[in-house]
Amino acid sequence: MASKKLGRSELVRAIDQADKELAQKGIPLRRRQWDATQRAREILHLPQKIGIAPFSFSDGHDKDLSSLFEELYGDALNGGFGHGIVEFRGVPYFVHVPVIYGSVRIEPFEQTEFTPFQKAILFSDTELYERALFQIADAFDALMGLSNFLTKLGHDKSKNSEDAHRLLSEGRRNLLASGTLAVRGEDPRECVLSGFVSLELSIKAYLAHRGKSEKELRALGHSPRKFATCLGEIKNQFDFDLVSKILDTCPDFIKTRYGEQIPSHEDAVNFALNVQLLLAELFKENLGKRFLDDYDGQKIRRPF
Repeated sequence: MASKKLGRSELVRAIDQADKELAQKGIPLRRRQWDATQRAREILHLPQKIGIAPFSFSDGHDKDLSSLFEELYGDALNGGFGHGIVEFRGVPYFVHVPVIYGSVRIEPFEQTEFTPFQKAILFSDTELYERALFQIADAFDALMGLSNFLTKLGHDKSKNSEDAHRLLSEGRRNLLASGTLAVRGEDPRECVLSGFVSLELSIKAYLAHRGKSEKELRALGHSPRKFATCLGEIKNQFDFDLVSKILDTCPDFIKTRYGEQIPSHEDAVNFALNVQLLLAELFKENLGKRFLDDYDGQKIRRPF
């Protein structure tokens, strides 16, 4: 039996109560965002789902409740739109991707939070400079590629595109959360989990848009090997060797989630950078031009 469409005031009360209960239990913000929607559905006496699934109910309330949770916490939830990451000798810093990207010339290092001393060192060391430059470019390409693809999906009302939009919205949110946790040095485990969720849901969105059904996507579970197998069927669209290499080095999501694997801060930073790189490559077709195309009039290639 289909449930009735609830009004905003009812949804607001439910998500507020759900969040309050979870906060009183001492559950951190990044963790309780997973549970708030489900608890709000219980409060509203809506049908419950089995397990944690990335797909919304056909009644549409999951999407509305999730949006309200984001509205409740704003930038505290994901660090704000536009943050990628770049590292200097293992220490991560934010990359701010401006909305005007593509309309004016952008000086890459002016969009970072590097200190003047760090910039002076980078400009005098070719290896460090190129490494940082490629990471900045990855941040731009990943965020702009995801955003452009979301815009494209928003104009397509097919079932596959709607599924892809839901998955990718959550994937982007977790990408930002992973980068924020890496820069702040908070909870490497949560940083890795957010990064993995971003990678998983973004890949599933990519596959959903190309015709994979919800059943087929569920069958992939949390397996990077299965992700690679599916992506291998369409590998001519991107650098499959690069994507496959990153997937081969992914941490075990289940073992990390339940504390059997404890990542270090260095592990978390490296994984967050790898996720950013993978998404930049996977969604590059949604860019008119990649950030480093003809940079300063010269073609430059990633040396590593």
